Amino acid sequence: MKDENVEKGVKRFYHEQKLSPEMMEKLMPVAKIQKTITKPRWFASKVNIAMVASFTAIFFTAIQFAYIFKPAESDLILRVAQEVALNHNKQLATEFDADNYASLSTMMQQLDFDLKAPEHLMLASYDVLGARYCSIQGQIAGQIKLKDKAGKVLTLYITKNNEALSTLHNKTQERDNVLIKNWQENSLFFSLAMPR
Repeated sequence: MKDENVEKGVKRFYHEQKLSPEMMEKLMPVAKIQKTITKPRWFASKVNIAMVASFTAIFFTAIQFAYIFKPAESDLILRVAQEVALNHNKQLATEFDADNYASLSTMMQQLDFDLKAPEHLMLASYDVLGARYCSIQGQIAGQIKLKDKAGKVLTLYITKNNEALSTLHNKTQERDNVLIKNWQENSLFFSLAMPR
């Protein structure tokens, strides 16, 4: 015992101590409660915490990418309106002169769709003056110059419809003194610009 240091002596003393059977009976219910309280839960383990953190990070990253790559409808209508109004106000000369959609469709070989007269405008009488290439939201489009009975020049934009552009169906926007009406027919998206 003389060779024992204090730490070993204290450990030995407490290891030799025993509770009486009566005291053990009193403490057993408390020990069971304590055991259930300190029992590790699923979220307490390091692996589960890491998994939850990973899924949370993936979820928020996906939301951010969805927001970035799928613009809100209000942003999209604003961008389309800006493009259409800018092109309309430039009043650039036509590259293809024809007085009907069929002739323009034959001449405009770079378009990956057939130019067709929109049913939406069939009742109004517009004279076709010609067309040129342009783009709407990065897609190739035909820009058709029209004239109404009063002599006002309008510009009709036609491109392939897609999921984003289809959200603009029957939407109207005013930009830079130009009224812009958007709609879709079958697989095509139309945007008509007219002066205010």
